[in-house]
Amino acid sequence: MTAYITRRLIQTFIVTILLSVVAFGVMQLMPGDPLDAMISSIPDITAEDIARLKEIYEIDKPFHERYLEWISGVVQGDLGYSRTYRVPVQDLVWDRLINTTLLSGFAMVLALIIGIPLGVFSGLKPNSRLDYTANFTAFAGISTPSFFLALVLIMIFAAGLKWFPASGTIDPSYSSMGFWEQIGDRFSHLVLPVISLTALQMGVYVRYARSSMMEAMRNDFIRTARAKGMSRKTVVWVHGFRNALIPIITIVALSLSFLFSGSLITETVFSYQGIGQFLYTAIMNSDYNAAMVSFMITIIMVLVMNLLADVLYAVVDPRISYS
Repeated sequence: MTAYITRRLIQTFIVTILLSVVAFGVMQLMPGDPLDAMISSIPDITAEDIARLKEIYEIDKPFHERYLEWISGVVQGDLGYSRTYRVPVQDLVWDRLINTTLLSGFAMVLALIIGIPLGVFSGLKPNSRLDYTANFTAFAGISTPSFFLALVLIMIFAAGLKWFPASGTIDPSYSSMGFWEQIGDRFSHLVLPVISLTALQMGVYVRYARSSMMEAMRNDFIRTARAKGMSRKTVVWVHGFRNALIPIITIVALSLSFLFSGSLITETVFSYQGIGQFLYTAIMNSDYNAAMVSFMITIIMVLVMNLLADVLYAVVDPRISYS
C-alpha cells in the first residue's frame, strides 16, 4: 500500500504540473488584457506608456518565460499580485478558502446524512412509497438549476420571511459582536447557500445509494447469508451495505471536489466570499494570478480526492489490494 500511495503521489504531482501549464495557457487565451481597464481609464495615454506598462507587468514576455516565473514564485510561496484587489493573492485566498471549506463541508455532511440512508432504505424496499418519495426528491434536486434554487430561497427566506440574510459572508458589524454572536452570524449567512448546494448533491447520493444497494442485495452471497440463518440486520449492513459502499465512495470522493469547485454559481448568487466567487471575479477582470490560484486549488482537490477514493476501496473491500 505504501508503494502504491507513493507512486500515486508522484503521478499526482506530474499531472498537477501538466494541468497548470494547460490552465496557464488557457488564461492567456482569454479575451481582453489585464491592462485594458487601466488603459481605458486614462484617455491621454500614449503607445509608449502602454508598452512600458506591459514591460512592467511582464505581459510582453513569451509564454514559457511567464509560466516559469509564475511557477517558481508559487514554489517560493509567492502567488502573485492581484490587479483586481491590488494586494498579493496570498493575502486574499486563505480567508476565502476557509469560507468555501465551511460551505462545502456543511453541504457535504448534510447531503450524506440525508441522501445515503434515504437511498439505502429505498433500495431495500423498491417500488414502495418510500422509494417513490426518494426518487421524486432525488430527481427534483438533480434537475433544479442551482442558481434558480438559490434565487427561490432568497425570495422566500430572505426577502419574504426575513429569516436569513440574502447575501454576504458576515454582517458589517461582525467585528463588534461577541463570540457567540459571531458564530450565530456566520451560521445565518451559511444556511441558504448550504441548502442550495445540499439539494443538488443529496439527489445524486440517493440515486447512487439506491442502485448500489439494490445490486448488492441481488448477489449470491446475500442468498447464502440468508440460507445460513443470519439475521436481516447482519445480511443488510454487514454483507449488503459494505459491498454497496464501493461505488458510493467513488461518487462521494468526486463530489467533494465538485462541491468545492462547483460552488461558483452558489457563491456568486449569494455574494458569498469564497473561492468560487473569487474565481468568477478574477476571470471577469482578467486577473490571471488570482484565477490561476483558484484553478490550481480545484485541480489539486480533484486529484487528491481520487487518490483518497482508491485508498478507501482497499479499506472497505479486503479483496482489493495494491502493490
